[in-house]
Amino acid sequence: MVGSWTPPTNPKTPEPQRSRFYFCPWGPEADLVMLFHVLIITLLICIFESAHLPGPPVFTAVQHYPSICYLPPESGLCSLAENQRDNSEDEKFDGKNKLLIRYYFDTTTQQCYQFGVDNCGGNENRFETLAACQAFCKLNKT
Repeated sequence: MVGSWTPPTNPKTPEPQRSRFYFCPWGPEADLVMLFHVLIITLLICIFESAHLPGPPVFTAVQHYPSICYLPPESGLCSLAENQRDNSEDEKFDGKNKLLIRYYFDTTTQQCYQFGVDNCGGNENRFETLAACQAFCKLNKT
């Protein structure tokens, strides 16, 4: 066991000086040895841990539809008065709404669906055929 004691070294002051006793069981160079061991262990841990870490994330191109395809389906239904006024010249009008079959694109399911429309408004997400709907709303990778 090695220990060291620092005696007071200031002879000009008659007061007692503070002294320090330091004990190290491995000798005076133990601080450097411990520092070296800690450094080696830390490096080994970093090397082995980095072998198990996943690689950087890989980002794929974002898929976009034409903006019209994001619109919700709107039937553009006319009020009853508008229907009667528009169809007053039609002798065969039986009072029921005559809806046209159109197709809209749903971005959630990525499919086209049919729905009934009238000619009193609506939006552009309304295609005459299923093929036209599917052709217009295909994915564009950008």
